[in-house]
Amino acid sequence: MKPRLHETDMADPLIELLQGDDHGRYRLDSPAEIAHYLRQLRDRGSFASLYLDGRVIGPPSVLLAVERDGLVIDCDPATTDALSGKSEIAVSTSLDRVRIQFHASRPRRASFRGRPALGVDVPESMLRLQRRDFYRLTTPTQPALHCRLAIDPERRLWLETQILDISVGGVAIMVPPANHPFLVDTLFPSCRVAVPGGTIDAALRIRNLFVVTLPGAGSVLRAGCQFDDLSGTMGNLLQRYILNLERSRRAHGS
Repeated sequence: MKPRLHETDMADPLIELLQGDDHGRYRLDSPAEIAHYLRQLRDRGSFASLYLDGRVIGPPSVLLAVERDGLVIDCDPATTDALSGKSEIAVSTSLDRVRIQFHASRPRRASFRGRPALGVDVPESMLRLQRRDFYRLTTPTQPALHCRLAIDPERRLWLETQILDISVGGVAIMVPPANHPFLVDTLFPSCRVAVPGGTIDAALRIRNLFVVTLPGAGSVLRAGCQFDDLSGTMGNLLQRYILNLERSRRAHGS
């Protein structure tokens, strides 16, 4: 019996850090810190999505045990059969609204208190995405919010792309399929965002690049960017947009 692929809204996105201006902010390499977060996930019973080759395999799982020689994950028999013998799987979960993800090697059949389970090696590193330091909202998907980026100092060449989330500090954008390179610390001299009441215009600097795999929707390249010289007037316009967006969502119960 083959396990079902659960590509639903319940599954956590799979995130891969490509570049970042501060890798230590996102990635843990200390065995003691990794063990701490694993024990927290076990004790809280946090639901996790299991990925193989970028696809969600099986229903949400929980971490049952953290041992020196490996982890034990609660899995149904079909999922365990599908994952056993593979080189590695990815595990995506959250803890106190902090996204946690790691790759685990040598998935294999195991048992926990007499019940079948999945065993994996303890991860050597862990991706941890902290809550943002400033107020941020995911933008509405309909209608999508877009921005125009000037890619030359003279502001003659422009790219247009979709905004994935926004704050008074910056935006996360979907990287368009264009020849212009998107690299950490790239500075766009102008980023223009049309919102009710006016157009926000400020320089924009790339701070990190992630590949985000959305269950059932494929992968997108996401650039986290910071406004470089947002004026007070532009900041007030953006703040009003964010507050109005939040009021609208509360009114519609979303």
